[in-house]
Amino acid sequence: MSAARKFEEYERELERGRVSVRIAGSGTYNGDVLRASGSIKVEGDLTLSEARVSGSFTCIGSINASLTSFSGSTRITGDLVADAIRASGSLSVGGDLNARATARLSGSTAVSGTLGSGEVRVSGSLRAGSVRCSKLVA
Repeated sequence: MSAARKFEEYERELERGRVSVRIAGSGTYNGDVLRASGSIKVEGDLTLSEARVSGSFTCIGSINASLTSFSGSTRITGDLVADAIRASGSLSVGGDLNARATARLSGSTAVSGTLGSGEVRVSGSLRAGSVRCSKLVA
């Protein structure tokens, strides 16, 4: 396999506005949907309908989406806002985590700001600056 083809396969970068998305592994980002596995790095704020990521994911910014699903190691330096949030493994949010409907968190979750949701289901450890939800299931 040529170096150019390897580069295309393992390191794709798409810049839209001020957002840079680098995927080392497999996946796609079309500006509205992010689906990827491997090592993913985002620089900038993402507004999406869907984010499904597995592996190592770093977002230097905030994420606003309808649906999010993370597995593996996830670090978001800003806020995470979505209708539904699912995370398994390690999730670190530098700002607030706000699930408008449900947040299902398994593994280790750390939220520097406020964790807010209609319903929060936790399996594992949870550390947050504060928690505001109508229902907490642990």
